[in-house]
Amino acid sequence: MPEREIGVAMSKGHLDIQTVIPHEKFAGAGIRFVEKAKRTTCLEKGIAYSDALWKQFWQSFRNTWLKTYGPSVWNLYGLDADMISRTNNLLERFNREMNAALTAPHPSLPSFVAIIESLSRRYVDRIEDMLKCRAKKRRRHDA
Repeated sequence: MPEREIGVAMSKGHLDIQTVIPHEKFAGAGIRFVEKAKRTTCLEKGIAYSDALWKQFWQSFRNTWLKTYGPSVWNLYGLDADMISRTNNLLERFNREMNAALTAPHPSLPSFVAIIESLSRRYVDRIEDMLKCRAKKRRRHDA
């Protein structure tokens, strides 16, 4: 696939949209929406659109990310905003939470393991609650 066409696909408002489309709409309307956005941008920029290559891409995408793993693994639609990382790096968010949970600069090994376990359980519980529609969405207060 030509580099300029990949650049369009990777730009904001194209492939990244996949992460926020409702799960039940993704396979049909969601993919068509993303395709139309890419096609339109390529046309506006005078970039040839590779129909056959995109058809292969979507087939591979469907097999891997819709059938094998499912959207609940990678799609953020419907998740509590507090569960979603506000950085581009999930490790940065985890590091912030770890630092907030650590009460001493050098905790003992049992204390460290207990903190990790507590954080992990909290995340798993919140994800399960959201998937079962038991969690209440928290209101964000913008400063």
